Amino acid sequence: MNSELTCSILRQIIFTQVYNSFLCSLGGFRTVFREERNFKIEVGAGALILASACIVDFSWIERALLLVAVFTVIAAEIIN
Repeated sequence: MNSELTCSILRQIIFTQVYNSFLCSLGGFRTVFREERNFKIEVGAGALILASACIVDFSWIERALLLVAVFTVIAAEIIN
C-alpha cells in the first residue's frame, strides 16, 4: 500500500515537471514568434509548403522529407 502511494506521488511530480517544462517551451516559442520577423516568415512559408504538399500528389516519403526540412529550418531559426 505504501509503495503504491509513493509511485502515485512520483507520477504526479514527474507529470507536473513535464507539464511545467512544456509550458516554458511554449512561452519561448511565443517569444520567438512575437520578436523575430524571419521566424514568422519561415513559419508562414512552412505552412504554405506543407499545405501544398497535401494538395499535390506527393509520395509519403516526399511529404516526410518536406516535413523534416521545414522543421529543420524552424529549429535552426530558434537556435539562431
